[in-house]
Amino acid sequence: MSENVVLNLKNELNENLEKNGVVILPPIEVNESIKLLKSLGLEATVTMLDPWYNRGIGGVRDNYIDFIATILNNVKEITNHLYLWGFPEIVALFMTLGW
Repeated sequence: MSENVVLNLKNELNENLEKNGVVILPPIEVNESIKLLKSLGLEATVTMLDPWYNRGIGGVRDNYIDFIATILNNVKEITNHLYLWGFPEIVALFMTLGW
């Protein structure tokens, strides 16, 4: 991303935040949105993650726990509050990992 594109995007997000009090990023892959916020030097007040539950709908990953743990590790660098939404048996896996 060029420096001008980054600056324009950062200004657009900041204007939207000032006007509306919230910024909702367009639908992009979660790790890409984290990279975007990092590159813009922005930090979220609250991040809510609602991943699919690795039960066939939305796909199944052999490395699901590592995949979600990586997302949690990356997002905690850019947010003050992090909510992981999901079924108790799914969220509990990450609570036992120290979240």
